[in-house]
Amino acid sequence: MSNNVAEIKERLDKLKNEAVDIALIEGKKIGIGLAAVIKRRVLNKGISANNTLFSPYSDKYKKYLAKKNRGTKNGLEFVKNFEFTGDMWANFGTSESVDVKKLSNNIVRITLKGGSEDSQNKIDWNSKREGKSIIEPTDDELNDAKNDFIESLSNELQLLINVG
Repeated sequence: MSNNVAEIKERLDKLKNEAVDIALIEGKKIGIGLAAVIKRRVLNKGISANNTLFSPYSDKYKKYLAKKNRGTKNGLEFVKNFEFTGDMWANFGTSESVDVKKLSNNIVRITLKGGSEDSQNKIDWNSKREGKSIIEPTDDELNDAKNDFIESLSNELQLLINVG
């Protein structure tokens, strides 16, 4: 009997370790998807995490955009989307823009950031000017990501249990 208990304990420990590895991988995928959704929202609509427009561009910058024929985006005139050169958004929504770490008690933390140091500096600078993070997810985006993570992790664990 003790042999069976030892085998079960060993199998459970192995499953736990594999589950954490799977959570890290799935977390990276979910983070990339979440970053892409945020990027689309900000670029296409100029809307922050609380579903309001970001602060308006200055009149001087609006004149510059109009002169360059860039005053309108998706039918919205002069909506701030932080796309001056495109450098800040270039790698946002790629694996470089998502950190996934295992914390104590096997908690997995997913953190979004700029895809490069320069990109992160621009995100920080723009966030400071706005008084809030420009890459923060909306409640709906965050809930969708959490649900996707749980579903994905559940599917992967079911495969692991069935195979193991």
